[in-house]
Amino acid sequence: MNYYDIKDDFEAYPDAFAYLCWSKRGPGKTYSTLRFMIEHEKSFLFIKRTIDDVEMLCTDGSKKGVVFDVSPFKPLNRDFGWNYKPVLIKKSVAGIYKADLEGKAYGNPVGYVCALSDTKTVKGFDMSEVDYMIFDEFIPRKGERVSRSEGEQLLSIYMTVRRDRMLRGKEELKLVCLANAEQVNNPVFMLFDVVDYAVDMDMTSTEYKYLKDKKILLHFINAGYAAETEKSAV
Repeated sequence: MNYYDIKDDFEAYPDAFAYLCWSKRGPGKTYSTLRFMIEHEKSFLFIKRTIDDVEMLCTDGSKKGVVFDVSPFKPLNRDFGWNYKPVLIKKSVAGIYKADLEGKAYGNPVGYVCALSDTKTVKGFDMSEVDYMIFDEFIPRKGERVSRSEGEQLLSIYMTVRRDRMLRGKEELKLVCLANAEQVNNPVFMLFDVVDYAVDMDMTSTEYKYLKDKKILLHFINAGYAAETEKSAV
């Protein structure tokens, strides 16, 4: 299997403001995206759907004397000798810090974590240094209950973080949405009115679709892998 590298999408479509990437589990979307943020020293906001999701992500089980780490940085720390950990700051917001050999966080956060369902708390934090917003698992799992206003919640957080960054001479805030699912009828696709494009991509096994007028990249990663598999079988 080929592994996904978000850097290729950023380089191929630099004018996009939103990168919507979905596939089955496995290509390494979250791994690649967080690796890019650290290696290029980009401040970022990592969004999970619920407060419980954020709390789980920040739990390592050390207080109970067990090893329990579901942080998305776990494989990156292992592969690159890093030691980054999310630390709960307040309710649904966490900071991502470097940690020493004993696991104690220090310095300024390299990024943040927040819950999409708690936009009021997010609005109380100044995250004006954030360059990228990453919504992890933006396509709900089968049977997962989500708010009908989830798209509006995402847009609200985006506008809160973006604030007046363009007037201050900063580049446009980038939005990256990642999912290990293929259900095209989801709140994010509906928010940006791209459901029909995604359906067509699925039916025609099209990997990329760049909507220039919207500045949105649609990347159906499985389509590309399917094409490569067919070529190798010939």
